[in-house]
Amino acid sequence: MSHTETEQSNSSTGQRFLVQLPVQAEWLEEKTGKRVVAAGTTENVGPEGAMVTFEQLPAVGSRIRLSVPGARGSHLETVAEVVRLVRDLRQPLASLSIIKAKKEWRATVWERARKAEQKDEE
Repeated sequence: MSHTETEQSNSSTGQRFLVQLPVQAEWLEEKTGKRVVAAGTTENVGPEGAMVTFEQLPAVGSRIRLSVPGARGSHLETVAEVVRLVRDLRQPLASLSIIKAKKEWRATVWERARKAEQKDEE
């Protein structure tokens, strides 16, 4: 029996970089309407979204507020949609598609991930 269950609505494409960045997310729980605040870590980052590990997963289709801390105290706040879940007991993942501040996402988070991966390859 598999410990992984995958749910999917849409998928995002583009060059992805394997980098772990801290994130904070906030969403309303689908069934109860309760506000959830969760810390997470990116597993990979693409130009239009990221795969993020959370202890508690939002529902597919949920819109979440996502905050990514940056260098020197700066950070990016955006809105993302959950497009796919991987319900693995060892590592629950949410695939997020950026809805708001796409240019800022590419310029800050995705570019930072690209540079981090290039540095690791050197």
